[in-house]
Amino acid sequence: MEIYFEKLITNSLEFEIDLMKDADKKDAKYNIFTNDKKEHIGTIEGYILKNNDFFSVVRINPEFQGKGFGFEAFNKVFQELNAKNNITEIHGSWHKDEEFSDCIDGMSTNLKAFKEESKMKTNLSECAFITPTGKWAKKLGFNTCEILQNSDTTVKVVFKK
Repeated sequence: MEIYFEKLITNSLEFEIDLMKDADKKDAKYNIFTNDKKEHIGTIEGYILKNNDFFSVVRINPEFQGKGFGFEAFNKVFQELNAKNNITEIHGSWHKDEEFSDCIDGMSTNLKAFKEESKMKTNLSECAFITPTGKWAKKLGFNTCEILQNSDTTVKVVFKK
């Protein structure tokens, strides 16, 4: 199955902001659909932070998880932004909060994978590479990881080449 990307626009104000940001190629936001546009797969947002660092938010609906759509969307936005910004790092910020109340245990998929792996391993960088974002970063050649924050509700990491 192929996927179709549609620019994420919710109202005229956001549309104007998206146009401004698109000109700078500092962010990209898409809705993701099946290629026949009948089923909504999820959303992807990507942002260029200071020093050409990349941050993304990927939300894949549960029935489409584990099928490669997350990486395909992540890679599309990464490549789009990398073409203009020469991305040097990939940042991850994984949480347990209201935003993830519809997810298993109320936490992001990345946080859940990281926390489960950290129960079995003491090397937290290895645990970060078990997460979806860690696997995707590794596929893109980012082979080292630094843990910036690790609490019960938040993990922040940076993947580097």
